[in-house]
Amino acid sequence: MMKGRQNYSINGLKSFLFDEVRNALRESIGQKSVRDLSTDLSLKKEFEAKVSSLRTTYQRNGLSFIQFRTIDYIYPHIDKIRNIQEDLFIQLTEKQAQLKEENDFLM
Repeated sequence: MMKGRQNYSINGLKSFLFDEVRNALRESIGQKSVRDLSTDLSLKKEFEAKVSSLRTTYQRNGLSFIQFRTIDYIYPHIDKIRNIQEDLFIQLTEKQAQLKEENDFLM
C-alpha cells in the first residue's frame, strides 16, 4: 500500500477505501429504490457480502477487515417527508380523539 512512501495520509486512506467500496456497491445500490434501501434488511446483508468480497483486494495492499457493520442510509429529503407524515398522523389522531370526546359529551 505504501509503494515507497514514508507516510500515508488519513484522507488518502479514506479515498482508497471509499473508492473500492463505492465501486463494489455502485451497481447494486443504483438499481434499488430509496424505500428498498431503507426497509429491506436482506439488501444490507447483500452489501455486506459485496464489501466483504473486497477482502482480497485489501489484503494485497496490506489491510485486513476485522469487522464490517451494515450501512446506515441517510436521506434528508425522505426524513423530512417522514417527519411531515408523522406530524400529520399525530394531528389526525388528536383531532379524532377530540371529535370522539365531543361526540361522547353530546350523547
